[in-house]
Amino acid sequence: NKVKSVIDEIEVYEKEKIEIIRDKMLKNPTKYMQVWAKLLKRDLIIANELTFNNKMRLAEDSDFILRYSKFCEKIVLSSICIYEYSLNPFSVMRTFDEEKKWDYIFAMKETSKLIEKESAQIQNAFDKYILMHMNILFVRETFNISNKIKYSEKISNMKVIVQNKIFKNALNRTKIVECMHVRMLPILLIKMHLLYFAGMIYLIRAWQNYKRESIA
Repeated sequence: NKVKSVIDEIEVYEKEKIEIIRDKMLKNPTKYMQVWAKLLKRDLIIANELTFNNKMRLAEDSDFILRYSKFCEKIVLSSICIYEYSLNPFSVMRTFDEEKKWDYIFAMKETSKLIEKESAQIQNAFDKYILMHMNILFVRETFNISNKIKYSEKISNMKVIVQNKIFKNALNRTKIVECMHVRMLPILLIKMHLLYFAGMIYLIRAWQNYKRESIA
């Protein structure tokens, strides 16, 4: 029975299905695009001269996985817990430094260079990838509990960030119907120019992160 349950938790993607799982991974990068949650083939990395982009301070693992997955002939997902991940409250990701927004913007611009020759499906998914990182930027930086500026100033900062070309283009290309998911709710509000309400969602998520990570 135990063997059967393990087999039931495995999903295999091959050939034309590779595009399906890469699409899924890009749309939910915090779940699928980490390097630490992967077993990677060393031969594939060497054969295609794959390395981390050492210019990036953030999202460099997602950038690597995007490039790596392009050469995969098979991708297998498993929900089996075989890795223990410890939260570090002092990591680059979880500390507020006021300048991290530029690191996110730079990372999105760098990774966008990889997308130009990809299929329309992957390019569309990459827009969601950008917007998910915009969500992270707002939660981890703009509305971070350690950011002591007034709420009105945070909203003003949001207005500036969403007008940045990399985010603005992704917002414009994303249809309203594609925002009907809880993760996309603040994106929907931003598209409707309801930044004040989008900000409230980011503030709540920032508080949730703070409480969860303080306990951890």
